[in-house]
Amino acid sequence: MGANILVVDDQPEMRFLIAANLRRLFNFQIVETDSVQSAIKHLQSAKFELIVSDLIMPNGSGIDLFNYVEENPEFDGHFILFTSAVDRVPPDDKERVIVIDKRHMPELLSAIEFLGLNNGR
Repeated sequence: MGANILVVDDQPEMRFLIAANLRRLFNFQIVETDSVQSAIKHLQSAKFELIVSDLIMPNGSGIDLFNYVEENPEFDGHFILFTSAVDRVPPDDKERVIVIDKRHMPELLSAIEFLGLNNGR
């Protein structure tokens, strides 16, 4: 069985696309959610090796979620900000988190391979 991955995006089509690719290519166990608040609830009840999050969502941002996991040492996984608003990520945050443009799904897949999470293949 592959790694547990949390996919956070308010757009159902994008969540589906990300989750379907990760399941098909890496055999990951995927939990999908549409908000920062829901993601935090999932993080409080399960362990994830990776979070793939959108940046801009109603009622919270991917940076808010990243700040939450940074402040909670029980999360020891990886975090990728997968967004179409790369230019809206503050420069300081770009140094703290992996940022990948949504228009480049192959870059997301390459980053996952680079992180060594593709062992379930």
